[in-house]
Amino acid sequence: MTTPVPFFVLRQESAKRRILVYYLTHPGKEHYLRELAVLLQMDPANLCRDLKTLESAGILRSQLRGQQKYFVLDRSYPLYE
Repeated sequence: MTTPVPFFVLRQESAKRRILVYYLTHPGKEHYLRELAVLLQMDPANLCRDLKTLESAGILRSQLRGQQKYFVLDRSYPLYE
């Protein structure tokens, strides 16, 4: 089951918005947590929380490779279309 991300979250200058803007402008990119934290200049702990929220909403999906969890935009999400 997916949890919707409230629209007002996307309108504010927030971490979730920064993550979405990055992935919508780089749709094929896959990054693990620390790599994305460096790219977006964000605290990894806060970024982890927001990535989990976006993943549970169905906007992002993840794949475990070794000990790293990679996040990528889920192209089947209606927002992407």
